Amino acid sequence: MSKVNQHLETVAKELTQLMEVEGINWSKSWSGQGIPTNASTKKAYQGINFMWLSMMARNHEYNEWMTFKQAESMGFKIKPNKDMPNGKSTAQSIVFFKMMDKNKKYFNDSDKANVANGGTPMIPIMKKSIVFNVSQVEGYEPKTKQVNHVKEICSKDTKMIDTYFANTGSVVDSGEPMYIPSLDVIKMPSKDRFESDVAYYGTLAHEHIHWTGSKQRLNRLKTTSFGTEIYAQEELVAEVGSVFITAHLGIESTPRADHARYLNGWLKAIKNDPKAMLKAFNLASKAVTYINDLQESQSIKVA
Repeated sequence: MSKVNQHLETVAKELTQLMEVEGINWSKSWSGQGIPTNASTKKAYQGINFMWLSMMARNHEYNEWMTFKQAESMGFKIKPNKDMPNGKSTAQSIVFFKMMDKNKKYFNDSDKANVANGGTPMIPIMKKSIVFNVSQVEGYEPKTKQVNHVKEICSKDTKMIDTYFANTGSVVDSGEPMYIPSLDVIKMPSKDRFESDVAYYGTLAHEHIHWTGSKQRLNRLKTTSFGTEIYAQEELVAEVGSVFITAHLGIESTPRADHARYLNGWLKAIKNDPKAMLKAFNLASKAVTYINDLQESQSIKVA
């Protein structure tokens, strides 16, 4: 078994255990750590790496990470761990995609232009990498502390969040929470029908992830009947995507009671194929990226 598949099986095992033990609260075990960020590139980790590193950040004060080479290039070194037999600090595995041609020759970024002009086509392959938390890096001064997510929001503090969703251009009408693809409309109850503002915005985020899956956007939604594994997977994509969004907005993820009906479907899919979990998290990341790109587009228009 490849190292990548071994890692995916480890993550899948941890995730299914969370779902079995925590029930609908499973996402809270990794959503309250702030956004995991690479300390060298300053980019946020996405997909399954977002969840895994956030889970591992519970053992540290910060949710920033870097590779051994990145630490070395920045003039830092990994601290020894006296509690380990070999004295080495415990690292965490992550996965990423690397482009290669059919002859298995890796491409540098500079080669992409040649490919675009009719050169050898590239194909993505999944690779494994190792990262260390910045608390394990000697000499590095972390830039941000772990985020304490807002559990309750005052009405005066919702302007930024309301603007975030308004920038999507989505149509939101009153009704029970759902996205209707045939009408391209999101239905939402009024805010006062929710236990808190946090619960309202978590649900709004969930429905906006469904909204990204329409044919005119990411073309992810399939016409399937309730109760199928495909239906459950789309709900998992929306559930994970809503956690990504609420973490980005600095509020706490709030699970919905009605999501309990999907747990068995999620568990079955992930246990049968860890790559189904990877796919769901990657699709959630693409959905969030789509929404975040709309924020940048709106900023350009305003400017």
